[in-house]
Amino acid sequence: MLNVKGEGYKIHHSVFAGSNRVEMQSGEPHKFDFGEFFINERKTKTVVVQNNGEFNFDFVWKRQVNKYITINPETGSVPKGGEQVFEITYLPIGEHHLKSYKLQL
Repeated sequence: MLNVKGEGYKIHHSVFAGSNRVEMQSGEPHKFDFGEFFINERKTKTVVVQNNGEFNFDFVWKRQVNKYITINPETGSVPKGGEQVFEITYLPIGEHHLKSYKLQL
């Protein structure tokens, strides 16, 4: 006979986009409008992940490779009851087209 005990938990989080903190819905894309800009002009948008759960959780961004877009930080941990602010920076160094770029946390 073998007795097994276990404990599980669920991550309770909220994700907000932009400076006005629009709540993002799971499975629905959010479009950032970087507006008009010049080559070598840096544009930054923010994303906030809020941890409403009882445990810390780790994160990793999954994204398409693009040398013009950076995410800071790309990995880390969000403490219970806390939040993590991310900066998504777009810095084009040459003329190009950016269509349907996808980010996933």
